Amino acid sequence: MNNERKQLFRKGVSALIINNKNEFLLVNLESFKTHFFAIPGGGLYEKETLEEAVYREIKEELGIGKQSLELLGFCKEPIHFMFKTKFNRDGVEYDGSERYFFGFKFIGENSEIKFQEGEIRSYKWVSYDDLKDYLLFDNQLAETTEKILELFPYMNKKNILFVRHGESLSNAGLPTQSSRITPLSHKGIVQAEKLAKKIKVKPQLIIVSKFLRTQESAKPLISKYKDVKVEIWNMIHEFTYLDRRIHKNKTAEQRKKYAIAYWDRNDPFYKDGPLEESFYDLLVRSEKFLNKLNKRNEEKIVIFNHGYFLRSLIITKKLNKKVNKLTKQELIKLMTLFNGLYHTFRIENTQILTWKELK
Repeated sequence: MNNERKQLFRKGVSALIINNKNEFLLVNLESFKTHFFAIPGGGLYEKETLEEAVYREIKEELGIGKQSLELLGFCKEPIHFMFKTKFNRDGVEYDGSERYFFGFKFIGENSEIKFQEGEIRSYKWVSYDDLKDYLLFDNQLAETTEKILELFPYMNKKNILFVRHGESLSNAGLPTQSSRITPLSHKGIVQAEKLAKKIKVKPQLIIVSKFLRTQESAKPLISKYKDVKVEIWNMIHEFTYLDRRIHKNKTAEQRKKYAIAYWDRNDPFYKDGPLEESFYDLLVRSEKFLNKLNKRNEEKIVIFNHGYFLRSLIITKKLNKKVNKLTKQELIKLMTLFNGLYHTFRIENTQILTWKELK
């Protein structure tokens, strides 16, 4: 019999409110440090609908009436986040919050804004690009940005292209000594040259992994746009999970049965060798990449990457909590999902993917 207590989430609402300058209305609570801000919102009362709750919260916190708000949209999928300590409401202990986001346009005057004394210290209108300086709690920026782009897709100025490297010697069925130094095949070199011709918009930044095949794949594009900044990001290399001491100088076909055994084990913390990663380690790298990418100001970026790592982004971009907060059971489910993506979400050599296509 399983006596494990089911986690309880208090249902709540958040209001993404923009003005005519496309700035977002943030509040600084009395319980926060002065430089920490949040999106207006709060929990539902008994028998209250989501829409009733969001208008009530806006009125209570900021004094803004329904007549000064134009409803622009609603996110059907909530975000779940855990409280640092359990929250007791009407005798019920909650582990976290289930937040539903609404989008509004403020059509009133700033003089109407009268924040709630004793709870709200101040408010501020903040541009999309500057949110990173105010939404400083764990995962706050990433979670809020996801909902902003769902409700206000025109805010996404970034044009990010993810490119899987060209055919490598391993992809071509040849034995390889090390994943890190495996070069492109002749076919892969030709693919990289064709890719550079295909990318017509000059990027502001080209990112490659520390693995040779991504750097060789990017070489023609770098030659085409010689003045573009190029960076090697150490967290975006391919997921190499089989013991390299045993599988050195083998082909992908010769490693196949060992790869199947690895995924059948379905243990997110298992490491096949002393130099290898676990699936958990891959997700941690993926999370670090997303956080770093989100802080960049460049609007046009081309990222040369790897198949496994690209699929890991599909997993981590949808997480509603940090990787290190996931339970083992949650990680096992994600590992099963990830293994399924290998068969259902094929990524060809030099295939270009946009951010929206990684879903």
